[in-house]
Amino acid sequence: MKKYILGLILAVCFFASQAQVSLGVKGGLNINYYVSVYEIGSKITKESSSGVDFHVGGFVKFPLKSKFSFISELQFSRRGDNVFKLNYLEAPMLVSYSPLRLISIDLGVNAAYLLSFTKPSPFGREDFRKLDFGLTSGMRINFSKSFSLIGRYYFGLTPMLSLDFNQPINSQDPLLINGSNELNDYSRTVQFSIAYKIKN
Repeated sequence: MKKYILGLILAVCFFASQAQVSLGVKGGLNINYYVSVYEIGSKITKESSSGVDFHVGGFVKFPLKSKFSFISELQFSRRGDNVFKLNYLEAPMLVSYSPLRLISIDLGVNAAYLLSFTKPSPFGREDFRKLDFGLTSGMRINFSKSFSLIGRYYFGLTPMLSLDFNQPINSQDPLLINGSNELNDYSRTVQFSIAYKIKN
């Protein structure tokens, strides 16, 4: 994990050195939720599970017109619940609007690449998808020119886990026994971060 974090920091520093932008680092808490959608014939059932973990990385901020700016981030983020842990390299891209100097509102997208996981899927098969994509929004409180507190919500649009039980690998799949056809898990994450701007 240390090599991923070091790589993130070096990449962000190199990129920021090539342009007149703000550079910073951030880290904090992930509160992860997973919405499981079971399709059993025409019946759809939704369940959820949750877990707490962390994220750490860096960002560059490009000033735009008026009170707008563009923020590009790169971070190591761990998601998961009590059953499994997933390690992602995330690249949020956001448009930020500051109606007041103290407050900024962020809105954008987040693309994530699965680096590794601590356990196989709960069904004994490696069905986690490599790419995860979704929408992210939130607010930041700018305590000073350097320190900010960020609250953010991620809404996954693509399934991070997808199983097709019409083509089972073995007869022990628990959902197959119940007559399921398909299962998709979607990520939902609440993030709280502390950001420090080291280059203005």
